[in-house]
Amino acid sequence: MYSARPGLCHSDSLARRTVLRSVLETRTSDNVKRRIRIVPCVLAGLLLFEGCQKTPSRLGSSGEPNRATPVRSSEAAGKKSTAPIGPSQLVEAASQGDLPLLEQAVRAGISLDQPDPHGVVALVAAVSQRRADIVRFLLGAGANPRIPLSGGGSLVHLAVARGDPEIARILLQAGAPLESLDGEGRTPLALAVELDDPAMVRELVQAGANPNQEEPKYGQPLVMSAILEEKDAVLEALLENGADPNVSLANHTLGLEQWLKSFPDPKEHVSWYLHHERSITALMLATLVGRESSAEILLRFGADPDRVTRPHGMTALDFAAEAHRNTLLQILLGKSPRPEDQRYWIWVSLGSQRARLYDSENLLLEAPISTGRRGYETPKGEYVVTQKYKSWVSTLYRAPMPHFLRLNCGPMGLHGGPLPGYPASHGCIRLPYDKAQAFYRIAQRGTLVYVTD
Repeated sequence: MYSARPGLCHSDSLARRTVLRSVLETRTSDNVKRRIRIVPCVLAGLLLFEGCQKTPSRLGSSGEPNRATPVRSSEAAGKKSTAPIGPSQLVEAASQGDLPLLEQAVRAGISLDQPDPHGVVALVAAVSQRRADIVRFLLGAGANPRIPLSGGGSLVHLAVARGDPEIARILLQAGAPLESLDGEGRTPLALAVELDDPAMVRELVQAGANPNQEEPKYGQPLVMSAILEEKDAVLEALLENGADPNVSLANHTLGLEQWLKSFPDPKEHVSWYLHHERSITALMLATLVGRESSAEILLRFGADPDRVTRPHGMTALDFAAEAHRNTLLQILLGKSPRPEDQRYWIWVSLGSQRARLYDSENLLLEAPISTGRRGYETPKGEYVVTQKYKSWVSTLYRAPMPHFLRLNCGPMGLHGGPLPGYPASHGCIRLPYDKAQAFYRIAQRGTLVYVTD
């Protein structure tokens, strides 16, 4: 971070005040406000203060520096000044878009990389003010695109902080560093992810930034950071530009533990899995923390739902089932979770000992059932058919369970079996053998099952 130098606010030049306003001004966009919080000062040597007098003629109605302000022409500028052009005049000209004065300085052989008394150079001021035309001119005239900022980072970091992909592209094409680190250890791409800027993410990755790099906040791949912070547009930008949809968490979990402290309950099971399982993929993480849209994006870009953890061999489906996340179960099974897309669903009544299978609103099948006896009661709730087995033998009771429709990856399901006319099972839902076959034929993986009184 850059410390403020007190006592110089009102004596600061117009150029420095204008540059500072562009960094400090609070605007309506939440994303821009976040930029201000994350990058309070990325300009080398600039003073941080909020009491500087504003100059409305240089601001738009929102207080934002007016990007539409035309470059001053020779006629508008009037008679050319014969006063010597120093570093402060160069910074002011770059900040205000005074191309004639900059051209005059170039003709006079003046170095464009001279810092003013506060360490600011013309190119830094132009990038901060988002003046792409001035940035282009200065670079063409020999300004150094690799100049570091005093607090760490590069001009590309500054372009990212200002949210200007065009200027970032101009700087990179001129040779600005793509993988340099700022004062907090972030690359420009990591900063763009943190600022939730998908357009900048695309620009940087297409320029050669590694989409699979780790970011410093959690020490995890950027894809994981996007999932944790619900940045779906950034996640999509990373994946469509080469990020691995099957990337796994790094073995250490310190950063994730810090994040989990602010995560709403339930979080204990997430922490447990992070400590006891390895090879947790991005899709598994999205499932663990309930990021449905992130899971859909990952699957669309080729995430493998059948990957397993070590040592217990769990899949994303297992994580969703244990957390009873039925929407995610359907997503992972390739089914739409929207109510209007539910082609089939099953209703089980414990009180009447009946099961019904519907096609939308039409009753297709109905059958008597036998549910769990006393001590093994079939639990009520909403479930999803996660697996289908034509021939299955219970691993708990060694009993045959033909046409088994497993619910939520657990021991319970619907299957053929004897019906004595009352609840008699160990928790499963027994159907007549012929009806079990009919239910099995129609129900699909992802079909919802409602168990009620």
